[in-house]
Amino acid sequence: MTQIGTPQHDPIPIGDAAKPPFARLPDPSTMFARRAGRLRSLADGNALRSYLIFLADLADIQHRLQVGLPEVELTATDTIVRAGQFGMPPLERSGFTGDDAFYETWHRLLTLADEIAMPDSARLALARVKAAGAGGDAELIRGVLSNAIPVDALAEHVFVAAVLEVHFARLAAHFDVSALRPVGQGACPVC
Repeated sequence: MTQIGTPQHDPIPIGDAAKPPFARLPDPSTMFARRAGRLRSLADGNALRSYLIFLADLADIQHRLQVGLPEVELTATDTIVRAGQFGMPPLERSGFTGDDAFYETWHRLLTLADEIAMPDSARLALARVKAAGAGGDAELIRGVLSNAIPVDALAEHVFVAAVLEVHFARLAAHFDVSALRPVGQGACPVC
């Protein structure tokens, strides 16, 4: 007999294997703030303290810049279905074109990045990204998305990757996990 006020719990299925979800979508409203906190906690007493603080500050900017951004242009349903049929991710990196939300993200991150304490070499890289212009922007974006970053331009691409990460996280957050399919061992099923 159960006493009143005694909490009731569902039985634990001992011996049954837990089935984790196939994918876990990002929550851009919290992921960058949480990352900044983790990086700051790692920085204490670390030989790479200044670098970790730089990355934490960049993650803080990724978090803050999202307030009031235009909505991202969602991937069409037929594109998602077709990608699943052919074992491809629905966000195609090689065919990426920025929308208004992307370019607003770009502008905000590059503007807010001026607030970060960084080495002179990083500040010069930020200036080069800002001065790249439309054609240079496209080349930097292509470099990050194709994993073909020239070693001598790595610093510039850190800022570009930060912009792309915010944009792609915002896009990915809108997907239905049940509509995603595996695209390869260890590969993101979204992008």
